[in-house]
Amino acid sequence: MKTHTVGSEYLDMRLDRYVLKAHRELSKIAVQKMIRTGKIKLNGKKADAGTHLKEGDRISVFSVSENRTMLPQKKNLPPVEIVYEDEYFLAVNKPAGLLTHPDGKKEDSLTYRIIAHLYEDLKQYHGMFVPGVVTRLDVNTSGIVLAPKTPSAAKAMNELMQKNKFVKKYLVLVKGDFPKRIKAVHYALKDSERNKMELYDTPQPKSEEMITVFDPLYSEGSYTLLSAQLLTGKTHQIRAQLGALGFPVAGDIKYGDSHINRELKQSLGLSRQFLHCYSVSFPMWTDFSTVTVLCAPPPDLDNVLRALRIPFEL
Repeated sequence: MKTHTVGSEYLDMRLDRYVLKAHRELSKIAVQKMIRTGKIKLNGKKADAGTHLKEGDRISVFSVSENRTMLPQKKNLPPVEIVYEDEYFLAVNKPAGLLTHPDGKKEDSLTYRIIAHLYEDLKQYHGMFVPGVVTRLDVNTSGIVLAPKTPSAAKAMNELMQKNKFVKKYLVLVKGDFPKRIKAVHYALKDSERNKMELYDTPQPKSEEMITVFDPLYSEGSYTLLSAQLLTGKTHQIRAQLGALGFPVAGDIKYGDSHINRELKQSLGLSRQFLHCYSVSFPMWTDFSTVTVLCAPPPDLDNVLRALRIPFEL
């Protein structure tokens, strides 16, 4: 058994994310299974994976070496859309509406689709390695997600993630004429009851810094297509910051404008937030070259751009 005591720097982190940080040899699926079966306990008791931690909490992880998940049974799921694949990793285009990680309630998720795609190759690890994803997207956001194909690639990509070496860019359509490139800095506090981030211009006790570079690509007057580059990766970051700046994301029900959303749905058929991860770059650990993966917006978003006569090319 391995025991961890939560320090102040991990205050309010989810239990499953803490264990993933502390035990990189475990996949997300393995951690969720161990929490569910009581092999990971919080202060001596079973707890939900999403439990937020407090300073001084004690986390017990039982028999880590013996509890790696076996390779899940192959599920009959829709195929993943491969954007790029080599011997080390694959990049897939996550459709809007699909969970990145399984939540225990639905049979389908991007992670399960990736496992199904790699199923035959994974058999050589006898259940000792099950791929997870190293980048993730909210359920109603589409675009690039990366997943390692081998244990060594998983270790290398997780190290890159910890060092903030992934450069992720998103296409965002906002209401209004966004005037110029800016580096937006806000300080966020989570309202857990509403599952919403409250933003401030100055640091607040226990707030998290949000930093995004917003670069206008084209404006037709009423709407602007932006490229958003994350410099930090916080919950709802792009949507919350643009809402605070007075440029609501088209189709966003949480931080957007309901009247604009209704108009776009009726006239252009936009039924979700216009947010798509179109570019991910990172240094390749094998030769230190820069890898850039690109992914065009899906038909629902492309149709909106065409209707508004907003040009975009990768």
